[in-house]
Amino acid sequence: TGAFHVVFQPIYELRTGRLLGVEALTRVDLTPYRPPDAWFAAARATGRAVELELAAIARAVEEARALPEGVDLAVNISPVTLADPGLVALLAKAGRPVTIEITEHTGIEDYESVADQVEELRRRGVRIAVDDAGAGIASLRHIVQLAPHVIKLDISLTQGVASSPLRRALAGSLIEFAQQTGAELLVEGIEDTEDLVTWTTLGAHAAQGYLVGRPSPLPVPQVSATIRRTAGAVLPRGAALGGRTGRSRPPVG
Repeated sequence: TGAFHVVFQPIYELRTGRLLGVEALTRVDLTPYRPPDAWFAAARATGRAVELELAAIARAVEEARALPEGVDLAVNISPVTLADPGLVALLAKAGRPVTIEITEHTGIEDYESVADQVEELRRRGVRIAVDDAGAGIASLRHIVQLAPHVIKLDISLTQGVASSPLRRALAGSLIEFAQQTGAELLVEGIEDTEDLVTWTTLGAHAAQGYLVGRPSPLPVPQVSATIRRTAGAVLPRGAALGGRTGRSRPPVG
């Protein structure tokens, strides 16, 4: 019935604080309240997961027209929806850079079955991200098989890194892995200033979380003052507040 709306959580570059993109998040407008994950789980259980996900993506694409030019739109996609032939045409309507975040909820039994679709999306400029990396074995398989542009670390790995030498050691290894494979490392769930400082110092590419920006309707701030202050304090002079150092890509279409 379309009884849902979309909010957008900003993703900021850690070196500059500049807005790189937004993640579209679905909120269902029905009572009694159930969290979005419950609705999508119900859709999977009743065989309507693809229908609901495509409807949510279509709404996000429409509302994202209000974003500044060049700002990425990130949408969550399960493996079953990734294989749907209607996805390419839907994303082509975005008219801007798009990142698809492949979720952890279900694995991909046969990666060859989605290889052609993934390649077609890449040709059209769509970036591939593995969401919740580290939350389970499925996300690690996605990284190895899909060679994503973005590795989005789960909050179980990103939070508490400032206070744990073990987590910092793992964080450094993950950043090195991302750099060697040409991927960007995005840390989500950032809610603590010390964690933000640590990830900035270690060299992560981007951050998302309540500390730097909560989900909200558009528009969202184009610069994170919190990240700018942090970068200015921990990075060498001249390194933190320069222009955008991220990729430059044509709109999808």
